[in-house]
Amino acid sequence: QLSPLLEDVYQRLFLPRKILTARFEGEMRGPHSVISVRFDRPRESVIMRPIWDGADGAENIAGHLRIFQDENLNNIFFELDLGSAWQVRLTPALFENGFRPVLLIPYAGQADLVVFQHNG
Repeated sequence: QLSPLLEDVYQRLFLPRKILTARFEGEMRGPHSVISVRFDRPRESVIMRPIWDGADGAENIAGHLRIFQDENLNNIFFELDLGSAWQVRLTPALFENGFRPVLLIPYAGQADLVVFQHNG
């Protein structure tokens, strides 16, 4: 799901990149995920980051979104580090919850960092 964005951005970068796709193939996952949130109330925004992978990733994200809506936090972002395969596995959950990739920051984590924005 990220390949179109990555291909577009990587064509414009000076140093070449190779895209290696990752997909869930039944690996064991714990039942619960953990997400950190940094609040910026004056800007009505939050930045979410995954801390621990779990089978409830999509539900956990949806629960956070409900809380943010109740708090009138309208600018919601989620950062994924492409250098961590377990974080990339959250991509379908992000799309399912109304997030879209909007920015790629080269080498901002273990590898490149993709910033998603909620289209709520």
